[in-house]
Amino acid sequence: EGMNGYLVKGKCFDAGMPDVYCQTMIDFRNA
Repeated sequence: EGMNGYLVKGKCFDAGMPDVYCQTMIDFRNA
């Protein structure tokens, strides 16, 4: 799942989304 979080964070950066939003998505997936 760590890789999934990494991919999500990468997609967020690729789309120019805020890092806070990326972290929220990662936390949601980990939960």
